[in-house]
Amino acid sequence: MGYLQKEIVTPSHVPTISGRVLDLTEAPIRDWVRVFNQGRSLDDPLTEQELARLLKKHVLRPENLLVGYDGAVPTSCVSLFHDRPRSTVGIGDFVLAPGHDGKGLAIVDTILECARKKGYSRVVAWMRSGDTKASDTLGMFLFDLRQIRVHMSLLLENPFVKSKKSSSVEVGSYSPRLGDLLHEGYLSITEIRDITSKDWRLCSVVPLPSEDSYVVGFCSKRSPRHGMLLLDSPSPTSPFQPTVPKVALLDVLQSMHSRGVYFVVSEISADRDTRTVFESVGFSANRTLYQLVFEIA
Repeated sequence: MGYLQKEIVTPSHVPTISGRVLDLTEAPIRDWVRVFNQGRSLDDPLTEQELARLLKKHVLRPENLLVGYDGAVPTSCVSLFHDRPRSTVGIGDFVLAPGHDGKGLAIVDTILECARKKGYSRVVAWMRSGDTKASDTLGMFLFDLRQIRVHMSLLLENPFVKSKKSSSVEVGSYSPRLGDLLHEGYLSITEIRDITSKDWRLCSVVPLPSEDSYVVGFCSKRSPRHGMLLLDSPSPTSPFQPTVPKVALLDVLQSMHSRGVYFVVSEISADRDTRTVFESVGFSANRTLYQLVFEIA
């Protein structure tokens, strides 16, 4: 791909844009990883070997990982998803290196230009609460805030009281894809890394009153004390979620507890009703995600 960015683009309220944008068919992996780790300050930083492994296994494609440069210095990086069924280009990561807050313009302009040329209808970015500078950069291109999702966690320190009659169904008759239940499947590189490394397996399913809607429990084969509880529905990451009875959550948590799970994470819509029922069984919020959308005319 290898983009050489033009000097000035629309819209007119965006400052003059300059700089090179390359994908990983041309840019070295170390530049992408360097910017990502500098901008994210993770407890478990991404390594070049981990990224190379995901590329080698074709979990990621090098043309979907972009690096923006100021001269020879890498200053921004992006991971992309090309989602034809939804006519969407998804942004899983948009990271600016510290001290280079104004250097993400070229990489965003490149994404929008390519999306237009390839006929996509919108560009969607899921930004974390700490990504203020990157979010501000998207705002300069008139990305709109559309919805909010919340990451929550729970320690299963005490056995949960199971309902008198469990409503669990056989997991063999149902097979959701975990990644699709997390912010539209437009995941961060570290989320993809962790999902791959923990080898999540479906372990419990409870149907909800709404048609084709479920509370779903995943257990990690490689980290047996870890679990993930998610909601599935015809539109699993929509801000309008089906009603979730407390007993459905307790059924799945009891199933996880019986398998030795101690630490459970979840991601839900930030609407009051859903958040209240999750908090009622002990979940607490620890991170917020913001969906920013650019509609292509």
